[in-house]
Amino acid sequence: MALPRRLRVEPLEDRRLLAITVNTLVDELDGSITDGDVSLRDALAAAPVGETIDFSVTGTINLTLGELKIDKALTISGPGASLLTIDASGNDPTPDENYGDGSRVFNIDDGNDGNLIEVSVTKMKFSSGDCLGDGGAILNRENLEIADSVFAHNVAGISGGAIHHSFGRLIMTDCLVNENFSQISGGGIYLDRL
Repeated sequence: MALPRRLRVEPLEDRRLLAITVNTLVDELDGSITDGDVSLRDALAAAPVGETIDFSVTGTINLTLGELKIDKALTISGPGASLLTIDASGNDPTPDENYGDGSRVFNIDDGNDGNLIEVSVTKMKFSSGDCLGDGGAILNRENLEIADSVFAHNVAGISGGAIHHSFGRLIMTDCLVNENFSQISGGGIYLDRL
């Protein structure tokens, strides 16, 4: 009589992309990163937790659909601050005036104050944020590291012309914060609480 064979079960391997590569400067949200064009907005929506987003394009991404939401741990790695600009003026009806009627570039918040996600942003320029609230370019409520980046010509209606940071940790390395403005406090960077 033959003995039953033991069933061997092996765990599935983790299958993730090495990176999602943004290959268009167009600000679109068509829900696909497999249709031949990958916008930054689509990459942010499709990326799994812990993913890296990089770029094969240079120039200016003009945000016509408003701010970009980051609500999970990600690494966003640009080609260089002199090569890639994310410009928030695309949905601003008065881009030459600071009326707070536009948007910021990034809103980094997972909505859970008890959980701080890790976000890393490198090698890009943030410009022309014009929001009524806090954080002209970035409103951050997570652990954020920014390196080799430039913040210029961003405006906040309340605080943090370039960056409004609350909760978590903010680490900035080799960044230039120049000609940003806020109506109340922190023309460049406003640290709410650490």
